[in-house]
Amino acid sequence: MAFEFNQTNLFKLKKEKVCEFAVSGKLSSDDGENVVGILKCSYFPQINTCEITGNIASVLGQTNVEICYLKEDGSAKNMRGAIEWQNKCEVGEIDDAKISAKIKDAQVEIQNNAVYFSCLIELGAEGTMSVGVYNLAENENVAAKKTSKEIKSICAYSKEKFTIAEDISLEGADNVICVCPQIETIAAVAGENKAQISGTAYLEIICETENGVSSTFKAIDFSEEIALLGATIGGEVYSSIGVENCEYIFTPSEEKGQLSVTISAVCENVCYKQEEVELTTDAYALDRQTKQTSSCEELQSVMEYKTESKQTTFAENCDCLDGFDEFVCASVYGGTEWFAENEEGGTNISGSVAICLVYKTEEGKMRTKITHVPYNFSVEEANAEIESVVVKNLAAKVRGAHEIVLDVSFDVGYFITTTDYLEFISGLEDCGELEDDDSAIMVAIAGENDDAFSLGKRLHAKPEDVLSQNENASFAAGEKVFVYKHKEENFNY
Repeated sequence: MAFEFNQTNLFKLKKEKVCEFAVSGKLSSDDGENVVGILKCSYFPQINTCEITGNIASVLGQTNVEICYLKEDGSAKNMRGAIEWQNKCEVGEIDDAKISAKIKDAQVEIQNNAVYFSCLIELGAEGTMSVGVYNLAENENVAAKKTSKEIKSICAYSKEKFTIAEDISLEGADNVICVCPQIETIAAVAGENKAQISGTAYLEIICETENGVSSTFKAIDFSEEIALLGATIGGEVYSSIGVENCEYIFTPSEEKGQLSVTISAVCENVCYKQEEVELTTDAYALDRQTKQTSSCEELQSVMEYKTESKQTTFAENCDCLDGFDEFVCASVYGGTEWFAENEEGGTNISGSVAICLVYKTEEGKMRTKITHVPYNFSVEEANAEIESVVVKNLAAKVRGAHEIVLDVSFDVGYFITTTDYLEFISGLEDCGELEDDDSAIMVAIAGENDDAFSLGKRLHAKPEDVLSQNENASFAAGEKVFVYKHKEENFNY
């Protein structure tokens, strides 16, 4: 028996981890003085070149590192450098694959006035995968009941680089030692072959003032137009942005110093289009010698991006600070660690952020201590996929004589994900003559004045079964009406 099939080609996004490896390097102090402690450590992975042959990717990249450290006299300085690395990995079955890099873990150690930096880098492959939905078509041998389902399929995918530049006035700053940015996506709007991406870059700035070292946060709002070939007006765009590097120049002034910041960023953009797919959900072989086979296709995770502001408070006992006499400042040290767990009614997020406390001892020497501030909060989305936990502000103050109180403000970015499944009849198989007690599907063609009662009579089925097993309460002339039945369940009028 000949069968006809139609095919719908759809596209979905696939991400997968392809490998991880460790790299390390040394950054040296240029003045020969003792390094007392590390106040701030910033690091950003960057891919310089990537060549893909077959399913093998050759990647050459670097980790940009900036270390802000304290000297014995209480002054602060910084070291900047890049640790180069290369690797080969399999990208798997991904079309138009692009390689991404992220740092999973990092360690910083002081030895002989030098700083040794090591990190664990994870490479991932991202790209599109085509999905073919093969669906049984109606012909002279097959009667089919069809339905339409709306799904989201990718129409555009890109990975683009851009810069965020801003001039910031800093009052009371004699010098800027270190600038560390974090970027949060706020919104993405599709246009013809483009997308408008807007968000906020949160900067933590380590300054030297007449009172010593201080840490402050500034926010830069930005909006950038990104090329996104295939995007159309009204499409849904989702963008994820990471930092590759940060350059800055500080010009001191008697009133307000001027800080010029340039952030190199890379963003991954996905644009979806809404499509309607026609599926055969029921089929009946008119010669009663075949049985139907069905398929299920996991098509696409449909996403909506949201952000929520959270806050946590933590108190560090001054007795834990060896020789403590006077609190100087606090800064975020390294990245934010988090773990997310989906629960009924929401998603729980827990983790910690490392904070560097700078203080003076009774002998007037500067010291640092890293303390880990734990946090635990939730978002009211049971299927949230956490994308980022960004520190947007840190406030520190001394309470009484024995406690340093830390207030940390976060922005949590997450996707709302749902998985779409297409269930459809994909074929018919020859099974010989059906026995009397086998299940079957009866089909009737509605006439001009047919209703559930008259159609039920023709199909030897109850009127309520005709109504419950078909979508319409009334039937147009020429419409196919289906009823599942067993031979022994024939209904006699």
